[in-house]
Amino acid sequence: GTFACYGSIFLLNCLFIKKYMNFTMPLGTILLRPFLCSAVCCAAAYGSWKGLILLLGYNRLWVIAALGIAVAVYALCVLMFKVLSKEDMVLIPGGTKIGKILERRGWLHE
Repeated sequence: GTFACYGSIFLLNCLFIKKYMNFTMPLGTILLRPFLCSAVCCAAAYGSWKGLILLLGYNRLWVIAALGIAVAVYALCVLMFKVLSKEDMVLIPGGTKIGKILERRGWLHE
């Protein structure tokens, strides 16, 4: 129910912004890229957890290892799909320096 509520609020806001401000939001950048990163992250977490169990037997520590792998995969996906912009990087501490490095490598979108 919460997801449906926030989803409808989001869609109504997009419609009103388009209608009254004549601005179309880049939904591919806002929704699609982060969703793809999340989907790949989930697949990596589940796959690595199952793989560790199959290879080495069941152990609770494999959950922590799978989470670490998922975080690394998510970070790589964010860079590969160019989810972040230079404006986003300025908002985090030390982001200006990191943003310059990422921009030189072409990992930020305009």
